[in-house]
Amino acid sequence: MKKLIRVLVFCMFVCITPKLYCMDFFSFYLGFGTDDKGRSLASIHNYTYQHKEAQHDFIQRIFPNLNPSEADPSAPRITQKEVDRMKKNPTILANLRKSFDTMLDFYGIKYNTAHTALERNMENEKTRFGLGGWNSRSANWLTKNNHNYLRITRIITCLHLFGLKQEATLFFDFLNQLYQDSQYKKMIGKTTFDYWFRAHSTALIKHFNSDVHALSQKASQ
Repeated sequence: MKKLIRVLVFCMFVCITPKLYCMDFFSFYLGFGTDDKGRSLASIHNYTYQHKEAQHDFIQRIFPNLNPSEADPSAPRITQKEVDRMKKNPTILANLRKSFDTMLDFYGIKYNTAHTALERNMENEKTRFGLGGWNSRSANWLTKNNHNYLRITRIITCLHLFGLKQEATLFFDFLNQLYQDSQYKKMIGKTTFDYWFRAHSTALIKHFNSDVHALSQKASQ
């Protein structure tokens, strides 16, 4: 009986595991491959605002994390080995930054002129993706218990995972300022902000420990 149970558990593991690692993130982010649903990175970048809002399974593909998605546990997740390989490729990092820029636009956010901070995009105009700008876009996602809050946590985590600390920090700084604004504080809520804070601060600690280790290794040579 015990042997039968072990066999059944093993079979379940074999069936489930491919679903967790059934995507070639490297090829996908180079622009040559597709995700597990047959979509190219470029096609996702070209989603309209409405499509980005309604489609709930693209965010896990363009911002992969090491841990399973709470919203979609069966979504492919990346391994540390894949991350280490992808971080060395300038094209992949450029495409990841483009994914980030795409979501900033979706949220009505843009870089300032000096590219040293993020700010609200007050140019409310019709684009090929839909009606853009802060007033239109923020009304879509800055509401209580909005699913985009989970997306934002994933984005912060992914940026840090791939070493894009500057982008992650600018994003968190913007979100922090937003949370301090009485107009949005209750909409975001402490629980959501705590998720963002933990995603950012935990990653910063890891960066720091990694830098200290690298310096220590260098000093011992």
